[in-house]
Amino acid sequence: MFISIYRDYLDFVEEIAKTVMWNLGFMQSLAKENARSLKVKSGDVHITWSNLTFSSYYNDLCQGKSIAPELLRAIEESAISVIIFSKNYASSTWCLDELVKIMNCHKKSGHIVLPVFYDVSPVDVRKQEGDFGEGFARNYKTDKMKIWREALVEAANLAGWDLKNFANGHQATCIKDIVKRVQRELNQITSVTVDENLIGLEYRIEEVISLLDVPDDVCMIGIWGMGGAGKTTLARALFDEIRYHFEGVSFLENIREASQQYGLQHLQKLLLEDITKEENLRVRSVVDGKRMLIKRLARKKILLVLDDVNALSQLEALAGSFSWFDKGSRIVITTRDEHVLVGHGVKDKNIYKISLLNDNEASELFKCYAFKRSIPSKEYKEASQQVVHYATGLPLTLKVLGSFLCGKNLAEWTSALNKLKKIPEKETMEILKLSYDSLDHEYQEAFLHIACFFRGWEKDIVFRILESCGCYPHIVVRVLEQKSLINISNERLWMHDLIQEMGKHIVRRKQPNELGRRSRLWDPHEIADILKENTGKEEIKAIVVGNLHEVDSMNISEALRNMKKLRLLYFHAMTEEMTPHGPEYLPNELQWLTWYHFNLDSLPESFHANKLVGLEMPRSKIIQLWDWRKVKVLHNLKFLDLSYLKLTKAPDFNQIPNLERLNLGFCLNLLEVHTSVGVLKRLIYLSLSGCSNLKHLPESLGNLVCLAELNVSHCMIEELPPTIGNLYNLVQLNLSYCQNLKSLPNTITRLHSLETLDLHHCLNLKEFPENLDGLERLENLIASSIGVSHLPDAISSLKCLKNLDLHHCLSIEMPLNLSAVCSEIGIRQNLAYLNLSCCIQLKEFPESIGNLENLTKLDLSHNMIPELPSSIGNLTKLIRLNLTCCQNLKRLPATITRLKDLETVQLHGCISLESLPENLGQLESLENLIVSSTGIRSIPNSISRCKHLKNLNVHDCKSLTYLPPALGDIESLEVLRASSSAIMGIPDSICSSKSLRILDFRCCLNLQELPTYLSSIESLEEVYISGTRVSELPPSIDGFKVTKGFMIKKLTHPDNILWSITRDLKSTKMQELGASLVQKEFKQELLRAIEESTIIVILLSKNYASSTGAWMNL
Repeated sequence: MFISIYRDYLDFVEEIAKTVMWNLGFMQSLAKENARSLKVKSGDVHITWSNLTFSSYYNDLCQGKSIAPELLRAIEESAISVIIFSKNYASSTWCLDELVKIMNCHKKSGHIVLPVFYDVSPVDVRKQEGDFGEGFARNYKTDKMKIWREALVEAANLAGWDLKNFANGHQATCIKDIVKRVQRELNQITSVTVDENLIGLEYRIEEVISLLDVPDDVCMIGIWGMGGAGKTTLARALFDEIRYHFEGVSFLENIREASQQYGLQHLQKLLLEDITKEENLRVRSVVDGKRMLIKRLARKKILLVLDDVNALSQLEALAGSFSWFDKGSRIVITTRDEHVLVGHGVKDKNIYKISLLNDNEASELFKCYAFKRSIPSKEYKEASQQVVHYATGLPLTLKVLGSFLCGKNLAEWTSALNKLKKIPEKETMEILKLSYDSLDHEYQEAFLHIACFFRGWEKDIVFRILESCGCYPHIVVRVLEQKSLINISNERLWMHDLIQEMGKHIVRRKQPNELGRRSRLWDPHEIADILKENTGKEEIKAIVVGNLHEVDSMNISEALRNMKKLRLLYFHAMTEEMTPHGPEYLPNELQWLTWYHFNLDSLPESFHANKLVGLEMPRSKIIQLWDWRKVKVLHNLKFLDLSYLKLTKAPDFNQIPNLERLNLGFCLNLLEVHTSVGVLKRLIYLSLSGCSNLKHLPESLGNLVCLAELNVSHCMIEELPPTIGNLYNLVQLNLSYCQNLKSLPNTITRLHSLETLDLHHCLNLKEFPENLDGLERLENLIASSIGVSHLPDAISSLKCLKNLDLHHCLSIEMPLNLSAVCSEIGIRQNLAYLNLSCCIQLKEFPESIGNLENLTKLDLSHNMIPELPSSIGNLTKLIRLNLTCCQNLKRLPATITRLKDLETVQLHGCISLESLPENLGQLESLENLIVSSTGIRSIPNSISRCKHLKNLNVHDCKSLTYLPPALGDIESLEVLRASSSAIMGIPDSICSSKSLRILDFRCCLNLQELPTYLSSIESLEEVYISGTRVSELPPSIDGFKVTKGFMIKKLTHPDNILWSITRDLKSTKMQELGASLVQKEFKQELLRAIEESTIIVILLSKNYASSTGAWMNL
């Protein structure tokens, strides 16, 4: 910033300067400077005062010397100039020369000029009148008068501050306003010029600012994410955006490294100097630094950014607690370790997890560094996409690779990309590896397992394997997640591509030249070579692989003999042909063994299995695992999977008493479960699903006191043993498709922990136990397609019931006892989902349905009910209502419009329904209205008030001739389907739609024309009008392509693909019209689209060659 002023009124300009400098984060003592000009530079900001003190410069000025070159350079380098016009300003040729230079910069480079009229008016300056004019007249002898006059007129015409008329002449108020304006301008400048390549940051900054937007209290937030994700860049951009709102600011960068090199005292000193503007402060110790910070920070509203924090001790030394800071202060912490934030008391809602760049953002960022301002050619674009794919949204990698590839030819690009596939980019790997290096050894081992083997695997499976390796998976995975090395999504473990590559690189780097000595093997080709050539050594700890080839040439037994320390062996091939043959030897150190399609009838006799924790042998030929007479008790075995085997009976469990999970699912020949199953006191999960010849369960099943999940679906059991009531920890019981099951034992009511009971398709189940009081935690009762004729009154005692599914209960008799169910206070408060579809005997619905205050989904489809009770309007939480194919339904109650949360109404096939409620528009959340194949004659015009409606389907409504005139007022409407209806016209208002993508009027025989300005709908993509009487298209349809079959489709080319489609038509007239339109109106557009496309897909049909348009395309 440049301030131009004559030597009078120095107090005024000094106050402005001090305030601006203070807020910019620097201050200089002006009293000590004995010079006319003082320039302070900070980034893009220059501050220069003129005539601050009397000096030789003023004497030189009086002698008529020209303006100094350094002053001209300061003006050129400044972004903003503040000109303070006073009575004597124009008497100084120096000031006038400054002014000319400032105004030239203003015209040429957009230099910001802010005039302040101190004791003169803008008119006096513009016309050079009054005292100002007298001062100007003193320079009449010079030949510069003309350019000075022009500069004065231009400056006086700019918006600024007339001090006499601003805030009643209150000088302090004026100074505040000037400073505020300067700060705002500087904020906009610095936020752009610090880094021109801030791609994708704008909305992220807004999201972080929303976390800071709290009442005038101290606010502490965290920005958390993996290394290289852009945390520091985001924090810096945020800092630049909001720094001018604070009395003191500090950005402490790279705290992890700085604290290691210089100590926490050094960081405390930097923070104190930033806030106080004092230099050479002395901090004797960390404790002393804390005392000083507490004393100084509490006096001002502070903005503090602590970047790359990795230890609680750092936060305790620099921002110990909220009480250190004054009201309105904001503290922003960036870290890779979420635990640091949580441990320091940052609330979960104040932790911002930074997202990686999407494909478009990543592509733009890479181009900024790889091509600077030039436009890449087609070949470079394709190569760029490979880099973007490799980086997977990580900004650091995109910047590093972009800078590296910039200016290189295509051959060098190709070479670099091929190298990346084998050797990861070094700089990125080193930054990512910092998080790995900070882990304890146990966590490092678990991380390498996940990186090499388990990315994308189900969390529970990985947890069991890690547990077998001696880890505590819940703790380990949580730590890895907090350090941004992994994340859990949809119950699966994930990590960034480059994080995974970093883990694999660590393993490779320890043994770069000898595969057989690497701790972990995962590559199928490398594993095949080792097993064939017998080069594996005892350093190998784990092998996990899917399909292998050339298995016949592998000497698996000899290869495994050399792997004495192998602990994890996991073969999960899809077929037997891709699985190694069963060995004669297995290492006794094995802790986990999974071998799909194992082709021997038992495991090797020499395999002791004493350390085995997990054993999975699905789809194998095993008849028995061992000769149990020779095997000692396997105390460590916890997980056993023998699914899809040809076992006729389950093994004796006395020798594996500590099992926690047992899967015998789909053992089709299994006839019985060994009574010794009762010794499994720690068993949590038992699956017998799909054992289609299993007819009985042993009484000893009741001894499984820890059992939480029992799955006996698709079995032939006729009854459950009464001892099942002893399973007081059972949470899930799956009996679906047990078609021979006739009854449930009364003891089932003792399952006090049961949450889910699945009885779907138990066709022969004729009755429920009369007493269900004991099922006090039951939330999900799935009793669809069962043979019961009535529900017991006791069902109303299920106070925690959330989901009740009775669909397709064809035998159920009326009354259904729904009144009791809906009236019970527990069910009223909890039931969220009720499915009574296909209960064909259901002919009425009780008024008490309105008592279900938390019901969100109600399915009454395929029933014979003629109407709904008016109390349905009380279901204020209802989101989805399905009445599909209720053929007797004649009307909807008017009260239905009270359902403010209702999003979807399905009325398809309600052939007796002739009208909809007139006040339909009150359904303010409605998104989907499906009234296809109904008898409705009109749609209420109030539908235009449904501001969230996206999908309207009136297909096959034979009595519907017109759509509401104001239909186009629904800005959210995306899809309108009216095919096979009696529609005679489309309202013109449709042309004002904002979101409409698809119009479907196929086979609307009464439709003769389309709205004239249909193409004004910018969002429109497809219009279907085949089978209508439309003989010509609107003249304004430019920008669309027409295909035979009269599907009109907008000319868009996602991914540079143009589809050329020709459809057969019955109407010759339509064929000619389509061809004519393609020839005459869209020729150039189509040819240009073809030229711009990378891929052309041509679908050839019988009549393709009959279309001249198709020939042209071809």
